[in-house]
Amino acid sequence: MHLLYSRFRFLPVCLLLSYFSAAQSLKINEILASNQSILADTSGDYDDWVEIYNSGDEAVDLAGFFISDKTTQPFKWKIPSGSAETIVEAGSFLLLWLDDEPEQGVLHAPFKLDAAGESFLLSSPDSLLLDEWSFGQQTTDISLARQPDGTGEWVFCPAPTPGASNATSTSV
Repeated sequence: MHLLYSRFRFLPVCLLLSYFSAAQSLKINEILASNQSILADTSGDYDDWVEIYNSGDEAVDLAGFFISDKTTQPFKWKIPSGSAETIVEAGSFLLLWLDDEPEQGVLHAPFKLDAAGESFLLSSPDSLLLDEWSFGQQTTDISLARQPDGTGEWVFCPAPTPGASNATSTSV
């Protein structure tokens, strides 16, 4: 019994470290706070969206993570569980719709972004702030995107790239 315990006593620590590593590979990658004609959701609505990028080499399920548009309320909305739609594959992108219409599905948050400017936060299920971006006044159909994906500076993107690698042109 002692040998079995000594072999596996670090397993929970290793699993926890693997979880933290996977969670920290998630980054806010692109934000469109005034969407008039770029991309419609499955209901045909042109709503605000945020793109999350997984820079890691493992898929991460966003179920249980938190997003918010308020720095004073970082755990505003917990992404629901029970759907494969919340999985961000390694090296991939996932769009979250910020449309105040959560009845449209697990990727639809119960709040909208303010095109006049505000913040967006992504936190892990254990309340660790993973990423945050504050932005000013937005121009309709021009997104803010990181170039390169996940790590670069924020730039204006006149040709938004929802669900794909960012192509940008003008620095913020």
